[in-house]
Amino acid sequence: RGAATLAAFLTAVSPFQVQYAQEARTYVPVAMFMVGAMVVYARVQQRPGPQRWLPLVLLTAAGLWTQAIAALGAGAQGLVAVLTPAGRRRFWPWAGAMAVAALLYLPWAIYSSRMAANLGHSHWYVAEASPHGVFNVLRAALLSPFPLVTAPRDSAYPGLGQYMPEAVALALVGLPGLIGLALTLPQLTSRSARGFLARLCWIAWFAPVVLVTIVSLKQS
Repeated sequence: RGAATLAAFLTAVSPFQVQYAQEARTYVPVAMFMVGAMVVYARVQQRPGPQRWLPLVLLTAAGLWTQAIAALGAGAQGLVAVLTPAGRRRFWPWAGAMAVAALLYLPWAIYSSRMAANLGHSHWYVAEASPHGVFNVLRAALLSPFPLVTAPRDSAYPGLGQYMPEAVALALVGLPGLIGLALTLPQLTSRSARGFLARLCWIAWFAPVVLVTIVSLKQS
C-alpha cells in the first residue's frame, strides 16, 4: 500500500503525465483502462472464475476505443499468457476475452481506418527511420518530452534546464517512473502472487517499448 501511494503521488506530479493530460485527452484514459486491464488480468490468474473475464473484456475494449495503442497492453498480457505457467493454464480463456474485446472494437476500427492513414504526419513520428530518429523517440518515451528540459527554439517558456543542471532535470523527470519497478526487484523471482504481479509489471513496462523500437528500425 505504501508503494502504491508513492506511485500515485509521483504520477500526480509528473511533468510527463501533466503535459500529455493537457495535450491529448486520450493518453490518460487509455493508460487508466490498460492499467485496470492489467490489474484484472493479474487477479484472474490468482483467483480464477468465469465471471472475472468480463471486466477484462470491457476494460480492453474501452482502451481500444480510446486509442489503438491499447493493443500494446494486450500484447504485454499475451507475453505473460505464453511465457508463464500460470498464463498458459488459462491461455484460451484469455484469448477468447481478447477476441470478444476485438469484436467490440471492430465498428470503430472500420470507421477510423481513414484517419489512420494520416498517422505518419503526426508530431510523434520521425520522418526517417534512422538510428538517430529512433533514439529521439525512445528518449522522449523513457526520459521526458524534450521541451520539458530544454526549451524549443523561439519558445516563450523556459525548460527545466534553465533552473538546474540538465542532468539533474532529466533525473527528476525520468527516474520517478523507475522507482516503482525498483521496489519490486526483491519479488521478481518469487512464486507468490506478489512475484507474478511484479513480473507482469516489468513485462508491461518494457515489452511495448521493445516492440516499437523493432518496428521503428524498418519504418517511420
